[in-house]
Amino acid sequence: MGLSFGLVQSLLTEDLGMKCVSAKVFPKLLTVEQKETHLAVARDLLQCADQDANFMKTIITSDESWVCGYNTETKAQSSQRMTLRPKKARQVQSEVEVMLTVFFHHKGVVSHEYTPDGQTVIKEYYV
Repeated sequence: MGLSFGLVQSLLTEDLGMKCVSAKVFPKLLTVEQKETHLAVARDLLQCADQDANFMKTIITSDESWVCGYNTETKAQSSQRMTLRPKKARQVQSEVEVMLTVFFHHKGVVSHEYTPDGQTVIKEYYV
């Protein structure tokens, strides 16, 4: 589009109110033992994939994301005064914020779950 990086960054942060968010998959500093465990698991998975052509089709993985609920209302519904202008819909963020966990396999989504309010996401919850 021919826009400079600075202009795009300004549009995203100042005009649209967006901010950069990153997700951490692994801790930045792994111990030697953790590195060895990761390497052993990776080697085991590669060996399984080499021995069985359908191995990758047996894997299910997941991803999590915080999602917010939105209520759609018209400007007239959200204001105190009524106007004669055409109604325009807008979204208002609600107080609802939950964690969505989606499970995938090689063909797509297997399942999705919304974490119950107050639930701590630990190993036992996933099991």
